[in-house]
Amino acid sequence: MAKGHTLDRDQLYAEVWSEAMTKVSTRYGVSDVALAKICRRMDIPAPERGYWARVAAGQKLPRPPLPPRGQGVPQTVQADPGRGRTWASELKTAEITPAPVSGVLSSPHRFTLQLQKSFSLRSPDSYGRIGSSREDIDVKIAPSSIPRVLLFVDAFLKAAEDRGYSFVLPETEYERGLEIVIQRQRVKFTVFEEATRVVSKGTRSAQTTVEFHPSGRLSFRIREYLATRNEPTFSDRSKESLESQLGIILHGLRTAAAELAERTERFARKKEAEEKRADEHRRAQAQLKKLDEDVENWSKAEALHRLIAQVERRIESKPPAEAAYADRWLTWARTVATNLDPTSQGLNQFFEHYRKLGRPTSPHDLE
Repeated sequence: MAKGHTLDRDQLYAEVWSEAMTKVSTRYGVSDVALAKICRRMDIPAPERGYWARVAAGQKLPRPPLPPRGQGVPQTVQADPGRGRTWASELKTAEITPAPVSGVLSSPHRFTLQLQKSFSLRSPDSYGRIGSSREDIDVKIAPSSIPRVLLFVDAFLKAAEDRGYSFVLPETEYERGLEIVIQRQRVKFTVFEEATRVVSKGTRSAQTTVEFHPSGRLSFRIREYLATRNEPTFSDRSKESLESQLGIILHGLRTAAAELAERTERFARKKEAEEKRADEHRRAQAQLKKLDEDVENWSKAEALHRLIAQVERRIESKPPAEAAYADRWLTWARTVATNLDPTSQGLNQFFEHYRKLGRPTSPHDLE
């Protein structure tokens, strides 16, 4: 594929459901991981792992329809096979859909009303900021910023849902704040007001004190995002307010969701490979253990057969009474020898135990 080749959403959807992702990605000159990321960016459902193997086995599996293209979802994407897209380049080249913030709180979203109620029940902390509850959007601001933040949050919630996103509670009771769900991927975020550190020099009778005062500068941070060392943060700037960046923030969240999903998939593949290696190692150990047991039992059976032969040679010179007991003993000893011999019931039965443990392993499987 030539650099800058355009991928069409409808065409790519048809291709990834016609043949394996690895084949499609090879044809376009990108990795299957990169192509999966493009599919997520364009809101294209893709086959899950194992889909084509099940189809090859004769299963008839449903194909999910291509959903309508929502706001901010591109119809075409310029794919670059030579290098990956970074966070900065993604935002720089993206088609950003504006998301205006109203100056009046009209028909507020239910989570906006919920946040407003939480603010009324809480007091400022030592930094002069007031926080939200676990069930709200994670917010920490000065009381004076509440009206502004409610307008921003309301616009954010509505614009996100217009794009097909949703909001859910955190997965554990130890986490705080609603999470946004984009193409089945959870993304954590927070809205906060920066605090200004104020140092008061002490006199002879008083020590130096440090206080933190609300600054009025609002920020939006995407949390637990590991593509860069620092979590992406959008903040008030001298010529650009946080409200004017809402469209960029929403696009940034979608980019983060795609890369977090890619990371999750990569970790899942790594875990699957590790579990496969561990299972092969366990099977190899079980095969060796079974082999040791068979060698030991076969050696005992061979030794017992030699003992039986020795007894039989000597029994001819014994009195009839002892010979009768010897016959009973020989019968018992032959039964024991047969039970000990792992090949006594035929090779099919002998190999069956090993077949259940998989193919014979090489020494490398035991490393």
